[in-house]
Amino acid sequence: MIKYYSQISELKECITAMTERIALVDWDGTIRKDFTIKPWVRHLMHARLLSSKVNDQLERLFLSYYENMISHDDLARLSATVYAHSLSGRSRRLIARHAHRFLISDPNQLFGFSMKLLSTLREQGIAVIVISGAPMEILQLYRRSLGVEAVHGLDIESKNGLYTGNVLRNPGILMEKEEVVQQILGQYNARVVMAMGNSPSDSPLFQAAPVNVIVNNTSLRTGKREFHITADISEDQILQDIKKEIADL
Repeated sequence: MIKYYSQISELKECITAMTERIALVDWDGTIRKDFTIKPWVRHLMHARLLSSKVNDQLERLFLSYYENMISHDDLARLSATVYAHSLSGRSRRLIARHAHRFLISDPNQLFGFSMKLLSTLREQGIAVIVISGAPMEILQLYRRSLGVEAVHGLDIESKNGLYTGNVLRNPGILMEKEEVVQQILGQYNARVVMAMGNSPSDSPLFQAAPVNVIVNNTSLRTGKREFHITADISEDQILQDIKKEIADL
């Protein structure tokens, strides 16, 4: 069983000091348009740190997913393996430098409502925890720039400053995402007041919260109080409605 105790311990101290309310938030397709790993791998390919074969492998996997030939879990598992193997022997410090460069342009890919929603949650004293299959190299930087309390993402093992090619944890997979949620809930007494996602793979987040925000998936139902964000709905109005809903939770 994969453990997240070091991250949970750090998060517990932060939550205890600031707030007792938390929001569980997915990243890809929820805060950011599409999957982070695709442009990130292309960035590394253009920097000549990864070969074009790695990008081609990922493109084939995503095509299979879009054509419903493989499940979301299969996509998360297989793409993580390709990514991890491609980094084997690479310097973690070098990849981190390129993550900073990648983040210069990537914020343009965040949904327009993302910044407003995260700001609204901060104003309400609600700590945001991101649980996603997006690469940790990128999520860790967003954690600092967006004021997110904690991130749990695709984490690749490294030893002596070099990547080993092994996946340490991958919360993009439903079972591991559920495990992260359960460990978060079990480590401290903070209340989950909201969850945000865009697909059935985010069900562990949805089930932990009384209020669910669903992005660009009007067919998804969670059995909880729901708010749907789509291109046809006024962002300002939906944010006001969400703010009112969570104010007294």
